[in-house]
Amino acid sequence: IGIDASARSTGIVILSPETKPKEILIRPKKLFEGIRLEYIYDTLCDILAEKLPDLAVMEGASYYSTNKPFILGEVYGVCKLALKHYDIPLILVSPKALKKYAVNNGNANKEDLIEQANAQGCLSDKDDIADAWFASKLAQDILNGASEVKTRAAEEVVHRLKESFDAHQL
Repeated sequence: IGIDASARSTGIVILSPETKPKEILIRPKKLFEGIRLEYIYDTLCDILAEKLPDLAVMEGASYYSTNKPFILGEVYGVCKLALKHYDIPLILVSPKALKKYAVNNGNANKEDLIEQANAQGCLSDKDDIADAWFASKLAQDILNGASEVKTRAAEEVVHRLKESFDAHQL
């Protein structure tokens, strides 16, 4: 499973060899505070309960963007709590590393990610889904031990995260 956590629109992509890809946006609309967090948590738990993934990769926070770090931290916390509830291991990947993995450029823009995700089978034109798409592909590659996309940049990201994941599994 790949997750792009956000208070307004959390992107979720589930890739599995047995089923079609699932692309889901969790949109709390006009909910605020604890009610919004509860909605995100409950919706994510419902998604996870359908088919438990072996690994979750979630895009980490972008440190220099203009966001509300406390609200984002709360959303990250409820996502982590939902994954913990189902004993699903989690790897956080920096936005730069995810872009490097996806399009061979850590400074790529949202349009580049959407275009590449669509070229690989993603149906959505939403950047939250494109980020979650590549997080989900990255989860698959980490579990498989090699990058499906044979670029040096992608293989470096997979190798580094796999080593970290393996070290934490001991």
